[in-house]
Amino acid sequence: MDSLKTLDSMKHFLLPLVLGLSLCSTSLMAQDMHWTLFEFSPTSINPASTGNFYGTYRLSGLFRDGSFNIKNSIGGSTNTYKSVGASIDGPLALGFRKQDWIGVGGMFYGDRSGSLGLGLTYSMLSVAYHFSLDKQQTRIFSIGLQGGGGSRALKDFNEARFEDGTMNGFMTNNMGEIDKKGFFDLNFGLGYRAQVNKQTALNIGLTVNQLSFAEQALLPQNNTQTKRDSGLTTRPLGIGLNGAFDFALNKKWDLHPAFRVQTMGPALEMQLQGWLGYLLNEEEGTKLRFGLGYRIGDAAQVLLGLDIKDITVGLGYDISLSDVTAVDQSFGGIELGVTYIGKIFKEPKIKPVILCPRY
Repeated sequence: MDSLKTLDSMKHFLLPLVLGLSLCSTSLMAQDMHWTLFEFSPTSINPASTGNFYGTYRLSGLFRDGSFNIKNSIGGSTNTYKSVGASIDGPLALGFRKQDWIGVGGMFYGDRSGSLGLGLTYSMLSVAYHFSLDKQQTRIFSIGLQGGGGSRALKDFNEARFEDGTMNGFMTNNMGEIDKKGFFDLNFGLGYRAQVNKQTALNIGLTVNQLSFAEQALLPQNNTQTKRDSGLTTRPLGIGLNGAFDFALNKKWDLHPAFRVQTMGPALEMQLQGWLGYLLNEEEGTKLRFGLGYRIGDAAQVLLGLDIKDITVGLGYDISLSDVTAVDQSFGGIELGVTYIGKIFKEPKIKPVILCPRY
């Protein structure tokens, strides 16, 4: 009977999900944050998720290596396609109503790619207000705001080679001083989380990123060495949509489909994932998770995870399906994600009872 209720709930959520995603284009271009295990980076996906969990604080970390099987143009191996992200957030018992609360947090993201070491770094702070639509806190509407600084840089700009220089018989290897100009980014997010019934829960969100339309640069404008205008460029507006659903199939098994769509200017990236969870030990809170995913037009994903009480560990592996297979022989990036939710609750104050001895 519970399984029938679960399947009926799934039909109501999966149908609009499939229809909505089918309206989107399937082109794919590189984004600022290119995660397979995107749910291990909640505040970077949507600032409205800041502090939206049961616990005192949440620590999340992600590491991605996309270069362990890539050969560079010289014939040697390169290990420069790596990304790292970390965040901390937590809820505060502050709000206009007893059932509301505020979430605060911060995150860091760093990326390095290519033989030139093209890098991107972010340091962001976020705040969110969570409106409970009922006193039981089963339906939560959230608004989040995130701001901070970022910068792009080249690690070794003297190694740069240009096609026009090569064709003319010389190599341009002096690009002058790199521009240290950073940029300020402002992101906005909306979220909705609900416990529909005992078997079904959902969590969806919408983000608007790069609201500051910040300017960035790698090289000084009108660079005399390269003889090209390498001035400022404006970061385009970004739109994101994320969602996850939980279906309890029975006492042991659960299903967790998730998706993410993000755009930045003309670039579009879409991911679809499906996780199955199997409860190994209820008393110890141990659950094994495994699943598959697809980054449309780019890669298939193999997913593996393990819950141990308040710790969740995930491993993601990309199998390249795009033109990059000529370089990495279909062995795409690998990711490791860890999330820990700390719970520090006050002990209940129990009024002592004085027992009078009987004689």
